[in-house]
Amino acid sequence: MRMIIASLIVVASAGVAVAQSWSAGPPGSFVELAYPTDALEKRVQGTVILAIKTDASGKVIDAEPVAGPAVLAAPAATNAKLWTLAPGARNAALAFRFEIEHALCADDTRSLFRLRYHNLALVTACSSRGRRGAPEPIGDEDVIPLSLGGAPVFPQIARSARVDGVVVLDLAIDAKGQVIDARALNELPLLDRAALDHAKTWKFYPSSYPRRRAAFVYEFAFDSQICAPQREEQPFWRVAAQYYRLSVCTPVVQPQR
Repeated sequence: MRMIIASLIVVASAGVAVAQSWSAGPPGSFVELAYPTDALEKRVQGTVILAIKTDASGKVIDAEPVAGPAVLAAPAATNAKLWTLAPGARNAALAFRFEIEHALCADDTRSLFRLRYHNLALVTACSSRGRRGAPEPIGDEDVIPLSLGGAPVFPQIARSARVDGVVVLDLAIDAKGQVIDARALNELPLLDRAALDHAKTWKFYPSSYPRRRAAFVYEFAFDSQICAPQREEQPFWRVAAQYYRLSVCTPVVQPQR
């Protein structure tokens, strides 16, 4: 089903030759994607990051997977080519998060598609009685942080403006596991700099490769349940391979007396 959307979130790109910003606005249309049959049968979950290219009309003419299980990445890339973004030829990125809820349901062959942000789609299925999800695969191409470095920051100005969304980070890592370059090639107003500053403090396992690249989804979300006055924490955790979330409480406006 083709759908039209309007939102105020801007995408960031990842891992290959993605050189231009996508700042012209949200996509004009998209097509819902069902959970791929083969992946659902095998209970495969994962995060797919695509580097995409559009023509002058905004139609996606190329979509190349840069992260994620192959059984999910190929259908996501095919689906992305049915999207139309804001007019203008550009390079950009899309992320698809495929997840299986481990709960009882009458029909575990169906799924739900949601566009959480205009650069992040969620495809959710469920498990019926007796079916469990398979562990999320970690392929040789995935790079997992050994430590997440310094404390993450959800800038107060972004919280006050209720700006949330995702930045897709492109990191360069040296043989010692240090991040030597971090880029968010598109803008997420008020938040992309915070994601970059934090990612530069991450530490990875040493490697025989002098230079590696890795792509990560970094989400800023208003979904924390820790809301005690003067003691609020900002939980940051690994949602899945290639996907991290910084969570805070939704700002509450106190009426003036």
